[in-house]
Amino acid sequence: MNDLEITLGEIKIESKKIFVGMTLRNNSKAKLTFYPDQGCAVVGNVQLDANMFMTEGKLSGDILAEVQKSGVIAFTTDTVLNPQEVKQIIFDFGSVYHESWEVAAKEAKITIDLP
Repeated sequence: MNDLEITLGEIKIESKKIFVGMTLRNNSKAKLTFYPDQGCAVVGNVQLDANMFMTEGKLSGDILAEVQKSGVIAFTTDTVLNPQEVKQIIFDFGSVYHESWEVAAKEAKITIDLP
């Protein structure tokens, strides 16, 4: 994804929230721009939107060359989820942008299957 390595950590599922730990590593020599706390998560037919005010850490914005950032993103919904019934989460974190507009943006979408 434009030399951005995305590693998901602990995922915590609550009745109206999902928290996902995340580490971003820019493996390139260029600045990348990414706003994962403006993305969404999908569980079945329910879309949860990222809540940037509940996010911990500084994940969004510019990620300078060879830099690593970590934090936790919160996704919220008004629909009640049963955490024990969640078998798959699709995270759509949006696009990763390269400082050179000549390089196309890459979508950051990750599907997690749960036991």
